[in-house]
Amino acid sequence: VTNTVTVPAGTNVAFFDVKIVDDAQLDCTQPATITASAPLYASRSATLSIDDNETATLTVIVPLSAFEGQNVMTGRLAVSTAPVLPMEVNLTSSDTNAARVPPRVTIAAGQLTSTNFDVTIVDDAQIDGTQTPTITAHAVSCQNWIDGMTTIAVLDDEHTNLLLTLPAQSMEGQ
Repeated sequence: VTNTVTVPAGTNVAFFDVKIVDDAQLDCTQPATITASAPLYASRSATLSIDDNETATLTVIVPLSAFEGQNVMTGRLAVSTAPVLPMEVNLTSSDTNAARVPPRVTIAAGQLTSTNFDVTIVDDAQIDGTQTPTITAHAVSCQNWIDGMTTIAVLDDEHTNLLLTLPAQSMEGQ
């Protein structure tokens, strides 16, 4: 932004160019505040959100399968390039009756390119076969990051064997 702008006489508007600089850093959407001030006038500011043109790919890693009742397992969220700022990532499960994940995790800035999170395996006490929820990761403030997703097979722990109990002997007509 230029340091000075002249408002032509008889108008109350002046136009100016804003040059967005590519910082070549993986830092997602960043705010830029521009302030206008002049003697005898109140200052005014406006904030512009600048979307990052660098991109990254998120990868979700969970065990291939788990039995109901295994409680908490460890998942891992990885990013293809280390961000220069801490990045918040939303996690979701397509079936929270089978597997639950925390709503949000943070990837630390700098050299760290992954973080662990808990995957809670739900025991629903129903004969419902294998459930296959999709775990998805989405960067909160990064417009051009590629979401990560994977599935986990949650194997039913209720047995499907029928049990039939009869008395050893019976009489006709009873």
